[in-house]
Amino acid sequence: MSSDQPMNLVVVFDTDDYAGNFERQMCAFLTGRVGECEVGQEIAELVAPTLRHSAWYEEHVVEEPDDHGVWRPATAWPSPDGEFNSVAIFVDELPAGEVLSEMVERAQEFCGPPHNSVLGLSLIKPTRLLGLRTFRPSYRLDQVGTLDEAALAALLEPGN
Repeated sequence: MSSDQPMNLVVVFDTDDYAGNFERQMCAFLTGRVGECEVGQEIAELVAPTLRHSAWYEEHVVEEPDDHGVWRPATAWPSPDGEFNSVAIFVDELPAGEVLSEMVERAQEFCGPPHNSVLGLSLIKPTRLLGLRTFRPSYRLDQVGTLDEAALAALLEPGN
């Protein structure tokens, strides 16, 4: 994906700790994907055999350039409280419910006690207009298993 095109969708996990300390490692643990900086490579290799949807992650987790031009599949993202306590994973397609369920399970495992906690999940469809991004949270962690693909797609329709 080129840097002049907006990303299609962002899967955002809200946590209770500064995500800049672990966002690339968490992405590697959830998806097996790492960026050109290779942070999280050992984790990705370790978890690869355990990923139920590895083919989906390989095809649909995409990379975006960071502020230094380094391409990465994840970044620290502003959380609802204005801090950068969220981990954003860039994707080019709406994940199916079972893919999101696996990501949530793995996020809870990665962030489990005694470390930080996963507080929520949002699907965000960013737009770039005059340097501003707009987004809309989609649903809570406890709703992941209850939404089918049509319901997930409807959440991203304008006006919802």
